[in-house]
Amino acid sequence: MARHWTQQLTQNPSSPEQRVRHMFIRAFSREPNDAETKRWHSALQSFGGDTPAAWESLAHAFFNAKAFIYYR
Repeated sequence: MARHWTQQLTQNPSSPEQRVRHMFIRAFSREPNDAETKRWHSALQSFGGDTPAAWESLAHAFFNAKAFIYYR
């Protein structure tokens, strides 16, 4: 599932910040605030930056987020 989400995201020529925002909205059904955007973008960077493997790791992080687990 994370790989599929990553493939969808990386086909879109948007910026990493826009992709993070898109993932947040898809996962939590709301817009992220500035602090959340920075935190998730920082997580992407810690996973290796704008690479398919990093995006897949970020997708797993979204799946494991407390808000995702309890909201869905």
